[in-house]
Amino acid sequence: MAPPRVLTIAGSDSGGGAGIQADLKTMLALGVHGMSVLTAVTAQNSVGVQGYWELPVGAVRAQLASVLEDIGVDAVKTGMLASTALVSTVAAELARLTVPVVVDPVSVSKHGDPLLAPEALAAVRAELLPVATLVTPNLPETEQLSGVTVEGEADLRRAADALLALGPRAVLVKGGHLGAGADAVDLLWDGDTEHVFRSPRYDNRHTHGTGCTLASAIASRLASGDALPAAVAAAKEYVTGAIAAGFPLGAGIGPVDHGWRWRPDRVELRVTPFLDPVSQQLIAEVQQEYVARYGGPDESPVDGAEFDPPDGLFLVAWRAGTAVGCGGWRRLAGGRVEIKRMYVTAAARRHGLARTILGELERTAAAAGATEVVLETGIVQPEAIELYRSAGYVQVPGFGYYAGAPKSRSFGKPLVNRVDAPRVDPAGHPRTGRVLPS
Repeated sequence: MAPPRVLTIAGSDSGGGAGIQADLKTMLALGVHGMSVLTAVTAQNSVGVQGYWELPVGAVRAQLASVLEDIGVDAVKTGMLASTALVSTVAAELARLTVPVVVDPVSVSKHGDPLLAPEALAAVRAELLPVATLVTPNLPETEQLSGVTVEGEADLRRAADALLALGPRAVLVKGGHLGAGADAVDLLWDGDTEHVFRSPRYDNRHTHGTGCTLASAIASRLASGDALPAAVAAAKEYVTGAIAAGFPLGAGIGPVDHGWRWRPDRVELRVTPFLDPVSQQLIAEVQQEYVARYGGPDESPVDGAEFDPPDGLFLVAWRAGTAVGCGGWRRLAGGRVEIKRMYVTAAARRHGLARTILGELERTAAAAGATEVVLETGIVQPEAIELYRSAGYVQVPGFGYYAGAPKSRSFGKPLVNRVDAPRVDPAGHPRTGRVLPS
């Protein structure tokens, strides 16, 4: 099954921190398929924008037709549109769609360099905002579009009202530029219901790409089926983590870290009983996907106690407070251990977490004295077989529950007993709270 489809219509950032590049990284991180229509090319790095060149209207229109007529979209995000002609062209195409449209009304870069012709503001107000499901201006953009100066949190609603009068279905006024207080405050307003979002303000200057990232994250969550307030909340959580993990790059302002959730030291493995409700809920959720894809599962029975230390271990992987994967091993005879019940969510698999969990199970088993690891797939799963082979496993004769089963595959490989390698010891006590790079 294909993931949700999100289209970004924006300019290129040659430094990779903002623009199309930031949009596509965000979409990948949030589990959707990102597509792009390029409107302009910038010469841009960590210290500023040295120049930009907008694409011809015909080139932008052709890109839009190519994507929309064949692949289709579930949500759209717009960014840098550069000129009146491009704003009008994009707005006319978006008016034909029925999917959510998130407009990031980009007019200046992080460094203060102009990215929108001054005369194009009228087209943004009159043509682009009326087709927007949500518009996400920062405070300078809010003042440009609405004429309202926001000097404090109390002014956010007044600015949102002025922007809502221009035609979008909802407005998210971003208060990050207020620069006061421990929290960054954003206000979502649709004319009926107000939502205020607060997030920690981090002492980190490396925030290049924040606006692009937030708008793309909202579009990704809308494409995935979230209602607007939930989409904004999820996007805020994602971008706040990306800001906290922003890193220096070049001589100026570095980018936010779009991959912050999936850095190895940001995935936590915890020893957890197999029968713990968290483990069982995660397994049930992933099993639903397996049933839909493969028609299974046909699984060997377990009693839970076989994973208890010291003759077994069961791990649950956590990312951003959510259980996203699990797996365990149990001791067999003759120095063998069997890895069983590995379940990883689809989004986590796309970021390589299955390999991380597999490696951690191997390390802890080796530390417990195992010399060989074996495992079985109860049904033919190409992704799993590819994972095992890439990790050095070879096919072995069937054993245990699936011995002789026509739809099963069994794999094995020797283990090296490196007692210094495990992050979690076989007695179930974490040696560190994080999985570190090997």
